[in-house]
Amino acid sequence: MSETTHLSLLYDSAADLQSRDVAELHDYWRSKLGGRAMPRPSDVDPADLPHLLPSLVMADYTDNPFRVRYCLVGSTHVHYSGEDFTGRFLDELGWSEKGFVATLHDTMYRTHAPVFGRYEWDFRESLAGFSEFGCFPLSEDGTTVTRGIGLDDYSFFEQQLGRAR
Repeated sequence: MSETTHLSLLYDSAADLQSRDVAELHDYWRSKLGGRAMPRPSDVDPADLPHLLPSLVMADYTDNPFRVRYCLVGSTHVHYSGEDFTGRFLDELGWSEKGFVATLHDTMYRTHAPVFGRYEWDFRESLAGFSEFGCFPLSEDGTTVTRGIGLDDYSFFEQQLGRAR
């Protein structure tokens, strides 16, 4: 396993995943490749995965400077972050884990490949939240990553809280 920040890390590959939901989104993303390195944003419809919608997030990417703007934020993200960050840029958010989240987006943007891992964030009074994630690149032109779709699986954290799905 590679990059580490506290208990946050990027996995070396999808083989390190434990999350069935992230693996399902990975399978869906691969089914949309159509012989290309990355699917087009129009190839991916979050409504195809209704049971995953609460845990999905989509982001648009801009260059010069590189920025991440969230265009879809599932209700589970809103619940655990305590805010709806739809329409906001990552660099505007006051998250303690913002540096790690920026690293995962930057890695996917540079490599044009999915990024998997787990991260930890400040949840509530001395309780750290955590999730396993996958983030998948999308491209309008097949060369530049213009959007990403990701999923955070909070089920392991919810089990710790006694809120198993």
